[in-house]
Amino acid sequence: MKDKNKIYNSMVINTSIAIFFIILSVVSLYFSHIYNFRMVTGDDYQFHAVRIEGLYEALRSHVYFPRINMTFMHSMGYATSIFYSDVYLYFPAVLRLLGFSLAESYVIFLVFVNFLTFVISYFSMMNIEKKISKSLIFSLLYTLSFYRLFDLTGRAALGETLAMSFLPLAFMGLYHILYKNKNKWYFMTIGISLIIYAHMLSTIMFGLAVFVFLLINIKKLYYDRERLKCFIKSVLVIIPLVAFSLVPILEQMHSQKFVVTILVFHVSKYAKNLGGLVTDSLSNTPLTSNLGVVLLIFLIIYLFSIRKLKNRSTRDIFIVGLIFLLLTTSLFPWKIAERTFLHTIQFPWRFISIVTLCLCWIIAEDSLKLLKSKRITSVLLFLVILLSVSYSINCSERSRKVFKYTQLDHINTDYIGGAEYLPEKAHYTTLKNTKLDLLYNKKDIDIKNYTKNRDTIIFDFKTTNRQSVTLPLIYYKGYVSQLTGRGTVSEPFLNRGQEAGLISVIVKGEGRVKVYYRETVLQAASKYVSLASWIIFLFYLLVIRKKTDSN
Repeated sequence: MKDKNKIYNSMVINTSIAIFFIILSVVSLYFSHIYNFRMVTGDDYQFHAVRIEGLYEALRSHVYFPRINMTFMHSMGYATSIFYSDVYLYFPAVLRLLGFSLAESYVIFLVFVNFLTFVISYFSMMNIEKKISKSLIFSLLYTLSFYRLFDLTGRAALGETLAMSFLPLAFMGLYHILYKNKNKWYFMTIGISLIIYAHMLSTIMFGLAVFVFLLINIKKLYYDRERLKCFIKSVLVIIPLVAFSLVPILEQMHSQKFVVTILVFHVSKYAKNLGGLVTDSLSNTPLTSNLGVVLLIFLIIYLFSIRKLKNRSTRDIFIVGLIFLLLTTSLFPWKIAERTFLHTIQFPWRFISIVTLCLCWIIAEDSLKLLKSKRITSVLLFLVILLSVSYSINCSERSRKVFKYTQLDHINTDYIGGAEYLPEKAHYTTLKNTKLDLLYNKKDIDIKNYTKNRDTIIFDFKTTNRQSVTLPLIYYKGYVSQLTGRGTVSEPFLNRGQEAGLISVIVKGEGRVKVYYRETVLQAASKYVSLASWIIFLFYLLVIRKKTDSN
């Protein structure tokens, strides 16, 4: 009877918490994205909106795993689906299939991402501390943190926002490996895998954090080889799980150079000075990267109380948080560091996501016993919720990018962000102005019956000599050509001349040419490897591991 009551009480508590999270997920976005059917679009909204719309159009055409987003660049195609995984975008794309507008689908998705972050962060802390109060504190502090809200609204950095949803899970796994139950290494595996599918730059940032934690604990790992083995096991299992995302990227980068591979980003220009970071945080300035006043106050408290942090894990987490806080500022020698792979981070203030995670975690742990009183905890949580609502209101009032849902039905398909995934010699402006027509020498070749349907181009040709025909498709490995007739046609290749970045083929004789994108062998193999790996891995966790743990 007692067990039944315990189960019932647990269900009531969990259901109540879930409802609370749903309400907060809506409330925190209400004034910036829902009220009066208006929304703050943010810097990258157009880019992610086209990604969603492109996936939606692909699903409508019964293409379920598109590699090239054909909605970009007025249907010349852009390889965002390779370099920037679409895995999480199936949710809003399916909403589009169900009849929701693009803006409605986007907002519903953001509410879901909010809820997901609440749940994952709550679960992550609960797995360590086993206390509802601490889990609620961490979940609310983290999900409603100023930097995350800035990512969600001002920047509309959907990939980074999604990555922040999974950071607590990955961190919890790392925490277990280093400080607690090393046999729970698989949480880091799941967390990092989900981050990789969300945002590659966030993976790099968290990887740096992991590296620092390993350095801090190098002596411990040397003497406790089992923990080191569990860490290595966790990392190795990640590889097949994310093959679906990583292998196609590596294949494309091996086939040709891209803007992203040659671009050197001057990170130092965007490093914030420490005074500016403090001022913005104190004033709760919306639409800027900052910690927010709550986290800043706790940061100062813990900074002056660092000697009182007797718990090894808490001290390590705080030190890592301070290191990454330094990385966000101009105090770090970015002019030297930007000559390394760190230039891929682009904006140093992105490291605030790691700082936020560390600070929220140690606040919730409460090793200084600042939140012993339920009254103080209640006031803190109420303040956090109030500030998030205030942020939503201020954001909608101060942003210049506020539009009615109906105004967002038409999207700018030419916007491709920093054009990182264009071929090396391609010129964005030239491509943007390119007409959807074939380019060829009309004196020497006769072409008829030209048609273009998404990534497929068909035309009839007749010529006595070898002639080059350039197609209105941006070149990526995977395009193939087929010939019907007595002539010849080359495999599609990258045009490096006046039409740099586009596909060209060489034809001779007479016939019909079909050029289209076909999944490569490596792309197909990586898809099945990842699918099989996830099935085996989850089976291990749900069946084999469960039996082992029970014994």
